Amino acid sequence: MDLVTWWRLCDGSGLPDGRTQLLPPYFEPCSAKDALEARRRLVGPIPERTADPVDETGTCSGVFLTTFVPIAALGTGDHLFVDLRPGRRHGCVQYWSRDDGSRVTPSWDNVTDMLTDIANALHTGSPALRSYVEQARPHGFRASPYVPTVEDRCLEWRRST
Repeated sequence: MDLVTWWRLCDGSGLPDGRTQLLPPYFEPCSAKDALEARRRLVGPIPERTADPVDETGTCSGVFLTTFVPIAALGTGDHLFVDLRPGRRHGCVQYWSRDDGSRVTPSWDNVTDMLTDIANALHTGSPALRSYVEQARPHGFRASPYVPTVEDRCLEWRRST
């Protein structure tokens, strides 16, 4: 699994200052330990929950499911997560909003796709998240790709026009 490989290579950002935004639009990668703690907090007490819905991977959810693995945090309760529900998009990376749940379509097909998209944006200055924008707009979502910039020696992602 590409997530396990990523955690073996880089277990989170190691930058707790809150000023860094390594993953667009504004996320910091979680260590495996931080991801486990966030997952426990987001899922809540499992015995009190009903069984998770069996919707296909990559679809919307209003609750944080036991099959979701947080991989990056925004600091406001929002996360990027890997969706491990069964289906053709198993392993996709989605955006979790503490207010709205998961989005209508995944941000990336998998962790490798996410890292490749970000590396390409950093190397070429081209926007990241273009594929997500193309998939989200037909569903009525206002979405923008993000371009990497450096401000005060820190990486930031800004909406592309």
